[in-house]
Parts: sequence; C-alpha cells; structure tokens
Amino acid sequence: MSDQTNCFSHSKEQVINIFVLLLSQWSEWLEQQSAFTQSWIQAQSISPEPLGCFILPREEGSIKAAVLLLEDKDCFWEYASVLGKLPAGNYQFQQLSREQYTNAAIAWGLESYRFTQFFSSKKETGIKTLYLSRESVDSTWVENYVAAHCYIRDLVNRPANDLDPEALAKEAMLLAKAYDGHCNLIIGNDLLEANYPLIYAVGKASAVAPRLIDLTWGSVEHPKITLVGKGVCFDNGGLDIKASGGMALMRKDMG
Repeated sequence: MSDQTNCFSHSKEQVINIFVLLLSQWSEWLEQQSAFTQSWIQAQSISPEPLGCFILPREEGSIKAAVLLLEDKDCFWEYASVLGKLPAGNYQFQQLSREQYTNAAIAWGLESYRFTQFFSSKKETGIKTLYLSRESVDSTWVENYVAAHCYIRDLVNRPANDLDPEALAKEAMLLAKAYDGHCNLIIGNDLLEANYPLIYAVGKASAVAPRLIDLTWGSVEHPKITLVGKGVCFDNGGLDIKASGGMALMRKDMG
C-alpha cells in the first residue's frame, strides 16, 4: 500500500499553536498583539481573507505561532487548506470546540494522504504533524477514521492490472481475518447457480472470473446493516459504452 507518513502526533514537544480566527475577530485580535507582531503583519501586507494562513515569528526569527482565518469554524474541509501553507513542524489548533477539533483533525489526515505504491511522490520539505491530546479529541477514533479512508483510497487508486476481482477479494479476506469477520466468495459459473446472472454477465469475458464478495462482521444480536457496492475493477470484460471523459470518472464508482 501507499507510503503513508503518520500525520498525527501524541507528543506536545515543540508544538506550534495554530490560532483559528473568524474574519469578524480579526480587528480585535490584531489590537491585542505586540507592537512587533503588528509591525510584521503590516510589513508583510497581510490582510484578513477567507482561508488566509500565515506564520507569526518571534523577534529572534523562530516560529511563534500560526494563524488561520475562517468564515465558519464548523466548515469541515476548510481546515485541510492549512497544510500546504505551513512549514514542517508539530502543530495543534487553538480556540476550537472538541467537535471542531475532530473535524479539523480528520481534514488534516485526509489532506496528508499520498499514494506512492508505484511512484515516489515529490519529497516534502519536512513532516507536518497534528498533535492530538485527550482533552481536544478522541485520538483513537480519529486515527481509525482516517486510516480507513486512506485504505479505501489506496484500493481506488490501484489500476486494474494490479487490483483485479481476485486481488480485491483477497483484500476482503484479509480484512475479515484482521477483524474476526467472515468472507464468502461466489466465483464464475457459481454466480449463475446462486442467481446472480448480472454479475456474471458483466464480467464473464474477463480473464479473471467475476465474483461476489460477501463480507460479514459483528454479532447476530446486533442490528443488521447491509451495504452493497459495485467493487468495480474496470478490466472485467464488460463493454465500454461511455465516452472517454465518463470513463475517467469511473474510478470513483469503486470508492
């Protein structure tokens, strides 16, 4: 899978605060800053604008803090914009509720994703981590949530010659084994006997037989939730009836 750098930290060592301000708070906040900070902001021609992000230096030149300007602190994806505007370091958000910090952490984790299984990504200038404290967020939940999404992104990004129906079924079996689930496969001609003629018809011309993946997990006492997905692997022997632009977006069908 991809070389996913751990983007979260559990160490408060050398943490850099990111002060999250609403645009409406800019004037009041600026008045409370030191003469040096006010002069520096003026010299850099920094003005309040949505998704604005900048570093505040100390007088000796080291990083003092960062500032992120938002129109709405509850907007999930706006927090992702901060990553590309920060130098390497260990950061934590300030002036956010627990729910807002959770959203910010998820956005940070998903924005950090890189798929590098078949190529090396451009080297980053350094690692950017987000400090997750027990007081600010349920770190285990956040890390599991981000890891699950990155795992699915890896599957979506793998091309058909690497992730065919057989390889996708193996991934499902590995998941079942890792989390005490059960995986049952119905493959090829067995699909007809099990009354799944359309799955068979779509993939029958492929060199890799089509299959239904039945992954179950949990206790029989729990409420039953069933999710049905296409599991599209592209090179499945079906006819290409879409224009090229439509095929380029087909990758999202699998996700």
